[in-house]
Amino acid sequence: MTPSDAFSLIYGGRPNFMTPHIVKIGKAGKFFYEISSGVRIFGEGNMFGVTIIDAVNLKRRHDLSTLFFSESEALEYVSSLRKRSKNGEI
Repeated sequence: MTPSDAFSLIYGGRPNFMTPHIVKIGKAGKFFYEISSGVRIFGEGNMFGVTIIDAVNLKRRHDLSTLFFSESEALEYVSSLRKRSKNGEI
């Protein structure tokens, strides 16, 4: 199963209302991730949500999903998940 297929299955193709614009979907170690963006409600600029699904059992990982205020921070977080997954830390 591809990351896109997993997100369609789990979330039914519905976008996140806070971050509805998909930036990137991929795999990081044993996780599928989606980075999506939206406009901040209070303040200026964008926000970037990182949503995580366990790629093995296709379960939502709310404990690993989070929000950032720059795309580079979101990408760094995904990179850290990949490393921690490969090291067996998560």
